[in-house]
Amino acid sequence: MRRFVQFITVLLFVCFCLTGCSVKNQSKSNYFVTFSVSENNFYINGEKIPDKDLNLLLQELEMICNKVENAVSVKKQESDIYKLNELSSNQTITVSDDVYAILSICKNMYEATQQSFSPALFSLSRLWGFTPENEGHYSDTRVEPSQEDIQKSIIDSNFSDIVLGENNSVKKLNENTKIDLGGVAKGYINDKLKNYIVNKYANQKIDCAITVMSNTIILGEYYENNVARGWRIGIENPRQPLNKKANCLRVVGISDSAYTTSSDCYRFYIDNSNVYCHIIDGVTGKPVNNGIINVTVFVPSRIDFCSTIADIYSTATFCKPLTDGLTMLQTANSNIGLSAVVICNDYNYYVVGDVTVENLSEGLFTQKNIDDASSLFDKCDKENEYIKMMYDLYK
Repeated sequence: MRRFVQFITVLLFVCFCLTGCSVKNQSKSNYFVTFSVSENNFYINGEKIPDKDLNLLLQELEMICNKVENAVSVKKQESDIYKLNELSSNQTITVSDDVYAILSICKNMYEATQQSFSPALFSLSRLWGFTPENEGHYSDTRVEPSQEDIQKSIIDSNFSDIVLGENNSVKKLNENTKIDLGGVAKGYINDKLKNYIVNKYANQKIDCAITVMSNTIILGEYYENNVARGWRIGIENPRQPLNKKANCLRVVGISDSAYTTSSDCYRFYIDNSNVYCHIIDGVTGKPVNNGIINVTVFVPSRIDFCSTIADIYSTATFCKPLTDGLTMLQTANSNIGLSAVVICNDYNYYVVGDVTVENLSEGLFTQKNIDDASSLFDKCDKENEYIKMMYDLYK
């Protein structure tokens, strides 16, 4: 039953991530990362791209995707990240341009988010059972780690122990600190794919969508009956068992933007009337439990590494108290034009930025004004119903 539910969750996300967009999936048996492009809505200068050109482009994009994945994998022994994780204290390694670029972005955003985002939480994720070796068992109820083990893993999860030097050199100060770029690599890969397409069709009008796992970049507009309009982006319903709609909200009129979602409905387990999700708070050393259940972030495609930044801000917001997270998003809105939708377990949601959001939840969720937000709130009766429902399903 667990595997069936997990499969359905992933399938629904893939099917409904883009509203009105036919997607061609490039699944690869030897790779974990998958990507897709909007096959039926890929236009260059207003003309649909020929199948021959599209197939060639897909092959070129796949090579880029595979190259980055080979460098960032925590499992492949030849990868830069695997080798970095195996270093002893004070040892140095020279990494590829891609890995160094990702780590550099993470360093900058680690400070910009007041350390709410960190790629150095592998030890904590493993302690709580959310690393790849537990695949298929993420929803198993388990005993909470001891405070002693949590504190030890916190010490071994300090991103400051990863030091970047000249000429792509990386030094590790604590041999037990391990990096996992899973939370940001998909965004970086998507940025690489976008840049390749933009350069390949330089000075031409491009209309398409590119998706790497849960991260999507929209370029241009969507064509419907030969008429161009903004894209309609469905936000996956994090409480679908209570409301059968796959998308609870929809953001309309989107163009030239990267977007991604962090949610507590992807990898989680239920215990003590709480949802323990896979997103770890590096300060407490525990799965985040601040009442936020879903964060979708939009970053304009004109921003360098727009997709990577969207990944980081969605995770960082999830890790903050609600008002702190909203303040951070509002600052990013002023600085880079970021927009976001944040849903909480009292079933209120908040909109940051100038985006139009349609409520498809049939009254399940209610929009609230940001000025009325508080970090102190209780989960609603519907949330308690959801938790009991999921506990009964997985026990």
